[in-house]
Amino acid sequence: LLELLIATAIFGLVLANVTMVSRTSQEAYRTGAFMGLLEEQAEQTMDRIEMAVMSSEHVDLAPAAPLFASAIDYERSLGVEDGQMIFDDPERIELELGLGEVAWLQNPQTAQERRVVWTRHVPEYMQDEEPNAVDDNGNGLVDESGLSFDMEGKQVSIRLTLRREDSKARVYTRMIEARVTCRN
Repeated sequence: LLELLIATAIFGLVLANVTMVSRTSQEAYRTGAFMGLLEEQAEQTMDRIEMAVMSSEHVDLAPAAPLFASAIDYERSLGVEDGQMIFDDPERIELELGLGEVAWLQNPQTAQERRVVWTRHVPEYMQDEEPNAVDDNGNGLVDESGLSFDMEGKQVSIRLTLRREDSKARVYTRMIEARVTCRN
């Protein structure tokens, strides 16, 4: 009877350890999968923004560091006809703060406006940035939003932060940054 009790206790300890390892593994997998999806979403959105800015001929972005813009207006060149450059319809990429969305617009603020949401879950402020008129994250910009553009010469720096909460109310943040050169 004593041997049976000892064997049952050891079996119970082994079973408890296996259960704990299994739960920890499942949680690690869920966290990794969630972060992977967030990473993929950030990279896909950044790729779209980079391609749009790199293919643009004219970029309208007035602010320079320490200022930034949360929208960029641009036109893409369609080619040359009779010695004149021909441009596509005006386009814009912007952060809709209230919605937390990055949207692409063609013919913005006209009756022919087209709008496509490229991503959601963009916070009001960039990762590690607080609304306090100080450069909290040390990137040279003050209180920048979750999507920010700043221009230096023909180069545009693009910064994007995504923030999502999982089913257990844990918040995950991913910030991605790129610098591209316009065609103009």
